[in-house]
Amino acid sequence: PPPRSLTRGQLLKASCSSMVAVYHLIMFAVHLAFDYGEPYQWLMYPSSCLTWSLCTFVLLTEAKYGAPSNYVCKSFWLVSFVVASIMLWTNSADESVSRLDGAVFIVHYALYAVMAGLAVFHKEDSQDYSQLALDFSEMSFEDE
Repeated sequence: PPPRSLTRGQLLKASCSSMVAVYHLIMFAVHLAFDYGEPYQWLMYPSSCLTWSLCTFVLLTEAKYGAPSNYVCKSFWLVSFVVASIMLWTNSADESVSRLDGAVFIVHYALYAVMAGLAVFHKEDSQDYSQLALDFSEMSFEDE
């Protein structure tokens, strides 16, 4: 099938998913540059960046070929939000977390909340344009 252009909804989802991937990449770079953070974060940030990048690739591929949403990304967004909610709860209970770490995690949580909101409240396009076919057999370009 021919390539398709992105709708605004698809562009919004792909952009938000890309922003989360870039956020994880920036956080990894900060941890790498300043030798800051826990050892698990050296694996968590790159793997999260790759996972969110894969999600963006799936969204763009679905849009390109007109495939209906298979809910893999939506399920991933919801599970990520639940995990981020648990992390927010544990970080707020931990008194050793600095204000800067808390503020950074609020940004992290807000990005995940936006993605979960898109998963729950953003409706897919009800019309499937992938089956659209034009019939040119009856058209004539001759002068009549």
